[in-house]
Amino acid sequence: MVDPGQRLSEARVTRVGLYDHFVEQWLERGKKRVGEKDLNVQARVAFESLSDEGFTQHGMEFMKNLAVAIYKEQDGQPIVRYSRAKGEQWKSEFFSRDKEKRLLREACPLARNGNQHRFIHRSLLEYALARAVFDPWNVERVPVPEAILGRRGSTSSILSFEIKNDSEEQHEQEPDLNSPLVWRSFINDHSLLKLLEERVQQEPVFKTQLLAYIEHSKKNKKWRQAAANAITILVKAGEQFIGTDLKGIQIPGADLSYGVFDSAQLQNTDLRKVNLRGVWLRQTDLSGAQMTGVQFGELPYLSENSMIRSCAYSPDGNSIAVGLFDGDINLYSTSNWKRTQTFKGHTDVVYRVMYSPTGDKIASVSFDNAVRLWDVDSGSQLHVLKDQAKSMA
Repeated sequence: MVDPGQRLSEARVTRVGLYDHFVEQWLERGKKRVGEKDLNVQARVAFESLSDEGFTQHGMEFMKNLAVAIYKEQDGQPIVRYSRAKGEQWKSEFFSRDKEKRLLREACPLARNGNQHRFIHRSLLEYALARAVFDPWNVERVPVPEAILGRRGSTSSILSFEIKNDSEEQHEQEPDLNSPLVWRSFINDHSLLKLLEERVQQEPVFKTQLLAYIEHSKKNKKWRQAAANAITILVKAGEQFIGTDLKGIQIPGADLSYGVFDSAQLQNTDLRKVNLRGVWLRQTDLSGAQMTGVQFGELPYLSENSMIRSCAYSPDGNSIAVGLFDGDINLYSTSNWKRTQTFKGHTDVVYRVMYSPTGDKIASVSFDNAVRLWDVDSGSQLHVLKDQAKSMA
């Protein structure tokens, strides 16, 4: 947090940092409040046991586990309705009469209304889930190997994070299969993403763990969801992948918008439904990549030699007619935006086109003072009315 005497303009206050401080202070005060109550013998024993082991840490674990259960069991719907009569096991793990659980509930930022339980604000539910993804309290402060990702031309990879054991030897460890990153998409959970983006910027270990998910997706499809989440978080956090060896990664549905992937190796990758809006891909190798449904953030457009003055969709929406400044009328299929017909006859700007109710004919009006009727299938002119355009203007 901000040190005494430090200017706010000099302090980098983050959302996740504010939530860290708020929740930890809430739990500390909750512990004090619970400890000052007139507890019965069993409750006092439970309180002392929790305190000896770290009451605040227990409270944080309770919040994390509850958030995970809410997202896993009821897709993030924040209100939990608990009744002992229904015997729902996952709910009883948090809201039963167990002494320790009851004490932790009282200390945590939770609210109760009858049989309904919830976090006092949805943002705290999101924070607890984000902390379940990465908890700085659970990280051993050991040197983190520099990621070779980003070094131009590098073919080696230490994406899989390394942890030192007691003998100081390093070994590759598979990422956590139980992480929410594995079983839930975070792509559209913008509040959650923001918390995780800031955590990446604060915790190099978290960055390394995310890179491990991406690396493992090359070998096994079970890591696809986690890899898509991981690379989305890293891109949003400002990480660049210039010259990176990403061959074979599987990240369907990821959001790489405005990411930097110049000269990256993306051969044989699974990029289905990936958002590539505004992405930097100069000299990037995408050979063999699966790109069905890729989004470039650009709407379909028509390439014309003359300016468009008017347009109209067919009644069934399968085609569009455009009237041009040079007098031509072009028809396009809306399924692939390829030109299907060109009607020639007007000698001036076509300022209005319209389909018949059945969609098999088109009428056009031009500044050449002519109204023309066209057959859509053959492209032939059926009728022309001279000096009638002024009356239709």
